[in-house]
Amino acid sequence: MRVWLTDEQKEIGTAAADFLNGREGVLGPPLTGATEPTPEDEARIWAECGELGWFSLGVPEKRGGVGYGPIEELVLFRELGRHLARGPFVSTVAAGWIAAATERTDLAADVFAGRLRVGLAVGDHVLDAEPEGLLVVPGENGLQLRRITGPLVPATSVDATVRLTHGVASEEVVRVDDPLLVSRLEMLLAAADIGIADATRDMSVSYAQSRIQFGKPIGAFQAVKHRCADMAIRCYAAYSQTLFAASHLELRSSFAGFHAGAARLVASSAARRNAADNIQNHGAIGFTQEHIAAWFARRAQVLHQCVDPLATSRRVASTERERYDTLGAPVDDWFATP
Repeated sequence: MRVWLTDEQKEIGTAAADFLNGREGVLGPPLTGATEPTPEDEARIWAECGELGWFSLGVPEKRGGVGYGPIEELVLFRELGRHLARGPFVSTVAAGWIAAATERTDLAADVFAGRLRVGLAVGDHVLDAEPEGLLVVPGENGLQLRRITGPLVPATSVDATVRLTHGVASEEVVRVDDPLLVSRLEMLLAAADIGIADATRDMSVSYAQSRIQFGKPIGAFQAVKHRCADMAIRCYAAYSQTLFAASHLELRSSFAGFHAGAARLVASSAARRNAADNIQNHGAIGFTQEHIAAWFARRAQVLHQCVDPLATSRRVASTERERYDTLGAPVDDWFATP
């Protein structure tokens, strides 16, 4: 199994970073001095993301997609996490999978083009739902796509860039009974968490080199130096496990579910712990509302709640699984009926 990125795959990440770097005011957190994006701004940016193929990146060409797979999706979502991109990227991509798997070409076309933004159900709450829109509902054995039929009741979100509602009435549109779709969703969340872990590590290292105390950079002190080293180790562990999981998912191996769950747990821990250490490394300024360090901590907490983390832990810890598996040949159509 190859567990490193090709030049072409790296270029996907570079292109995504270039796009996101020029649009912080619309896709990023509302930092001091920034204006809130208008609905027109969001629709325009979302359409641009569709033109870039972000919502169909991992869908085969025969089903209307770009023709890549889980590894390329990992690369993209790592950058989305690093830049704290706002919007239901995870659930919209998952909706594209569902549409592709069920051959709903009309629905797939709207999702792939960025004309639809699809919310994500998290227990009794929904993230980034649109009135009378669609939402993805993860289950133990697959994913459902449901249409919202009732009013959206706002709830207070720890992350102001995530629109949170509760008590949403909906009806089923279509479902796909494929547990690996849930695992693939977990892999996207893990990739976004890796981006958060990477970004907060880099912020801490940069600050430790420039902040002077007692006549020397604070990075010279063991308390800060060791925290930064621990942050780097968490990033390596999370990235390695998630890339390994994406490689298993790409081949639809029977061990893919376990590795995706493990990636989700390792990456979520890395994101939350690195975000907390980053605040600590920045001292008093890191605890203020206007500093970006706090936004990374909030986003990490939101991502942690997506797709029941307790159920993931139970599945990974279960003894009723094979610990080793021989990988099969590459699959011709990932979304064909397993």
